[in-house]
Amino acid sequence: MKYFCPSCWTELTGPNHKCPSCGALPDMDYSQSLRMALHSPDYQTRRRAAFVLGKRHDTSATQALIETLQDDPDPYVAAEAAGALAALGTEEALAALKAAKAHRFVIVRSLLERLG
Repeated sequence: MKYFCPSCWTELTGPNHKCPSCGALPDMDYSQSLRMALHSPDYQTRRRAAFVLGKRHDTSATQALIETLQDDPDPYVAAEAAGALAALGTEEALAALKAAKAHRFVIVRSLLERLG
């Protein structure tokens, strides 16, 4: 298994090691780690993080998911962020989904149409 610094994405030698590049210590909670993973250079990691945040109904991630929906260059990551926001169901999340009805990615628009 590979481990990466959640701050700068440098590969680490183990799960609890100090980052040799930025000095970060992996002492953040799981929710914070998932929010940081939304900025990973790997699109699959970003997509998985959005999915898990939605499944956990982690409302602390609302703003990070909105930013991912709006700014991520990968259509599947943006769609996963939209799905996660729908799962959260907060007023802020639903407002962001409403604003995204004309999203630049077809997959996001299609998902939002299905969600109503």
